[in-house]
Amino acid sequence: FGLAAYRKYSSGGGCPSVPLTSPLPGVPKPVFATVDGQEKFETKVTTLENGLRIASQNKFGQFCTVGRSRHEAKYLSGISHFLEKLAFSSTAQFGSKDEILLTLEKHGGICDCQASRDTTMYAVSADAKGLDTVVNLLADVVLQPRLSDEEIEMTRMAVQFELEDLNMRPDPEPLLTEMIHAAAYRENTVGLNRFCPVENLEKMDRKVLHSYLQNYYTPDRMVLAGVGIEHEQLVECARKYLLGVDPVWRSEKPKQVDKSVAQYTGGIIKLEKDMSDVSLGPTPIPELTHIMIGLESCSFLVELERAKTQLKSMLMMNLESRPVIFEDVGRQVLATNTRKLPHELCSLIGNVKPNDIKRVVAKMLRNKPAVAALGDLTELPTYEHIQAALSSKDGRLPRMYRLFR
Repeated sequence: FGLAAYRKYSSGGGCPSVPLTSPLPGVPKPVFATVDGQEKFETKVTTLENGLRIASQNKFGQFCTVGRSRHEAKYLSGISHFLEKLAFSSTAQFGSKDEILLTLEKHGGICDCQASRDTTMYAVSADAKGLDTVVNLLADVVLQPRLSDEEIEMTRMAVQFELEDLNMRPDPEPLLTEMIHAAAYRENTVGLNRFCPVENLEKMDRKVLHSYLQNYYTPDRMVLAGVGIEHEQLVECARKYLLGVDPVWRSEKPKQVDKSVAQYTGGIIKLEKDMSDVSLGPTPIPELTHIMIGLESCSFLVELERAKTQLKSMLMMNLESRPVIFEDVGRQVLATNTRKLPHELCSLIGNVKPNDIKRVVAKMLRNKPAVAALGDLTELPTYEHIQAALSSKDGRLPRMYRLFR
């Protein structure tokens, strides 16, 4: 016996039946990404008459990411932390942050500012059709901020709250990161604290901020970077809004800025702190670590190839994201006036040999270690004992310490 059955998916005659092999009526023709050699991935760089560098990277899609990067050197500790919080506030053209956000919203845009140890980035992601508006807004945000007393006071409160939260949070990693940098570079250049110290909160005012901006926010220290936009359009907008524009703080010639090169020194920084609320008892992690190392040990060459493959995949995966590409373009052009393409970096990674690893590791172990200690320091080994353990063949401390109780 056989059973014949069928199902009629649509019995109404109101909707026309369009086969999947035919274009849908009223739908724009799709545009597909194409790649014609490595030139599609090349970063174009143009330098304007005032020293401002324009860098752009082709990428398929309708959205562009545009922003600025700049060097940072020692001035008043925590000032870049303040500027990060003050970014995209009121300017000469825009009366408030809400007005800026409403302007970007018309082009499906969002904005953000991030300050790191060596750069500050003002970033906007928006539809490419709004490029002129985006560059105009960025120029106004960076060069014409009002920095009103009310905004500075609100920022002071926000920074103070962030510092209190940093000290109360159970995760000590942010504090340890700052301490290890300070120990490694003796609290100068990249060893400076990213966060504003509590004692500097009341020292921040418009005069201090303008003095800092005048010395460090200069065209030759800036890069206008774009991803997913035509280079010629970006250069044209930069000439229109960033060439010959006097910033609001322009009053005299900038002073000589600090161009010190970061030099590793090593050292130790200790901070006694009650962490009983996050240290609830003994931990078996050291024993488990030793067991894991014993079980997973294998050929060094196999591990090296695995590490290189993992690093390449991580690099390529990160560069799938537009914000990461934008940041990579801005940082590389700012530092070297050019950008290494992903396939160049993968080639460099692939060329790493076992002798290179041994040479670098030996050099690292010959240098003084950088140590950051936070919490109960009664059983902390001395710096000399730590240094001796790293220099010895077996890595043992000269005496026993009860680090894990």
